[in-house]
Amino acid sequence: MISRARVWIDAGVTIQDACTAAVRVARHLRAPVEFNFNGVECIASPDTSAEKLAEAWRSVMNERGRIGSIAATA
Repeated sequence: MISRARVWIDAGVTIQDACTAAVRVARHLRAPVEFNFNGVECIASPDTSAEKLAEAWRSVMNERGRIGSIAATA
């Protein structure tokens, strides 16, 4: 069983699409999935809401000057 996976997000992908894809992979693998989006480390777990993860990313971008780390919960 995989304990954690990392996915690479291509340039030009929106944060919403990146979060949706990461959550889909996390659910398939039944394991957390990490990815970096514009300098912010994100973690999607199988029970993560893609919308909440994207919202958390936007909050970090607004509050921390585009650098930080987030993990959203359902």
